[in-house]
Amino acid sequence: MQQSLAADGPPALDVERSCRDAATADALGQSRQFDQAAFDGCMAQENGTHATLEKEWASFPAVQRDECLSETRGADLPSYVELYECLKLDQETRGKK
Repeated sequence: MQQSLAADGPPALDVERSCRDAATADALGQSRQFDQAAFDGCMAQENGTHATLEKEWASFPAVQRDECLSETRGADLPSYVELYECLKLDQETRGKK
């Protein structure tokens, strides 16, 4: 029997690296000087979403968690926000079937 990869709760993601990257690129992906306010805002959003995921993690089916986790880990810049959006979108899609 295969155990869910995501059984114990949300994974540890390197969101600091993701936020640093976001704070040094504009909306078009062009390099810019490091923006501390953008970094701080990104980290606050990621940390808040991580806290939400910790509370709601068990409410998502294991298959759904594993699928979204695979997508998130496959991304160049992993994000709790992206993981949560995947879970919620998948949950809404499954609910409409």
